[in-house]
Amino acid sequence: MFAFKEYLDDPEVWYIVDGQHPTEYDAKTIVVSSPEKSHYKDFDKWGKKLVRYMPVWKFEEINKCREKLFNDLDKKQVMDLYLKWGGIPRFILENANDKTEQKKLDNAISICTEDIIKYIGEGDTQEDTSHKLVHIVTNPLEDRTEYPLYSEKIIKFASRYVGEKVTSKLLRYRLISEMNVALKFGKSNQVFGNLFEEVALRLLRNGGVFKV
Repeated sequence: MFAFKEYLDDPEVWYIVDGQHPTEYDAKTIVVSSPEKSHYKDFDKWGKKLVRYMPVWKFEEINKCREKLFNDLDKKQVMDLYLKWGGIPRFILENANDKTEQKKLDNAISICTEDIIKYIGEGDTQEDTSHKLVHIVTNPLEDRTEYPLYSEKIIKFASRYVGEKVTSKLLRYRLISEMNVALKFGKSNQVFGNLFEEVALRLLRNGGVFKV
């Protein structure tokens, strides 16, 4: 980086950092990273810097990119992936047909914990929160809030699909945990019955083969 220092100290130069901690220069700095605060927290220490957040891609933008660079992909396939992943082109376009990459979303959902709920609607996440499950949402032009454009930072689920899957998974484990407590400490049959009913209904909705 030393060889580029004279360029990076030019405020008219764009300095793009992909997935690493940025070094302080006068150049306009773009950090491409997950929502983990450790990747961009140093901006707060750089003094009078103007910090803005780039929104995830809209479907219209992703579809334009598909038409220009990934025209072998079907529009419906891309839309289906967009509804699952949210506006992240890497998984919607570049890795659309990569089964290993596509499995990563459900894998992330399967190992997430209840801690993820604490960060939804907040400004930061913990270090181990998967960036596949949550995205930084900012305030674009059409939002017309009282704050400067692209200055707000809110953590939200990547998509409705992710939100529903995570919520369902966490609720299921919470119900099972409470059932175990009911059995262990002999809670009333009414409580146990309600919990069992909730779990049974979820199992039946998902279908399958059941022994009677």
